[in-house]
Amino acid sequence: MVSFSLAGCSQVADWVNEKFPNNVIFNQNGGGITDIITGGGSNTTGGGSNNDGQKDDGSYYSTITDSMRGTTLLNALRAIISSNVSQSYAWSRYEQADEDPNNKSNIITIYARTSLKKTAHVSGNKGWNREHTFPQSKMNVAGSDEDNHIIFASDYKVNSTRGNKKLGVLNGGGTAVQDSYGNSTTARTTSGLFDPGDTMARGLVARSTMYACVMYGYTPTENFESISTMLNWNATYKVSSFEERRNNVVYKNQHNRNPFIDHPEYAARIWG
Repeated sequence: MVSFSLAGCSQVADWVNEKFPNNVIFNQNGGGITDIITGGGSNTTGGGSNNDGQKDDGSYYSTITDSMRGTTLLNALRAIISSNVSQSYAWSRYEQADEDPNNKSNIITIYARTSLKKTAHVSGNKGWNREHTFPQSKMNVAGSDEDNHIIFASDYKVNSTRGNKKLGVLNGGGTAVQDSYGNSTTARTTSGLFDPGDTMARGLVARSTMYACVMYGYTPTENFESISTMLNWNATYKVSSFEERRNNVVYKNQHNRNPFIDHPEYAARIWG
């Protein structure tokens, strides 16, 4: 991980954004900005390099075979991840899961990728709250509205702007989204679509949506403009060390894993 300050260096910041669009986190620290290159390497074997949380010991997916496809694979994964699950909406779950790897007193917000104090729970119109990346208004299965694999720390204003809009590609179209502190983000929105922008957030929301579909029986197009967009984001925005660590932390607390973080290739085998 590389960390460096860009406070007051707008030209350097612009260059970093251009060269590393998928792997930049903007860290709000008073008047300055710190950019963190998080890396984006994929690990499809489970676990991860961070010692926080609980890794897969290699047996978690032992019942999955290479020949499984479509509904067969979906049902086999559901049988694995739905056993002895302990969902919770407690703030502490998200303070742990979304911890900033460069500052353990902070969390990283899902869409804006900003670093905020863990204690900066939304107050008035600033701070962070808990975002259902699969909108809560579309949930009708018990437990899904408290599931740590679906809910992430999110800037209050960005969360509110997303609402229950479907996720889709805008690529500079629509309206730019600011966070609750007045900072610009990569996210853009229209009356019907929300796009976190060309960042690792696209991969995170794709894999959390796939998890929601397997775990609770939802469908991808309840949350995405199309299945092809969801699959494209999963393939393009690789699993990062941040996401691996998050999966391990949720596994420790909630007792199940997101299969599409451990095995992104399962997505094409089910929906491809």
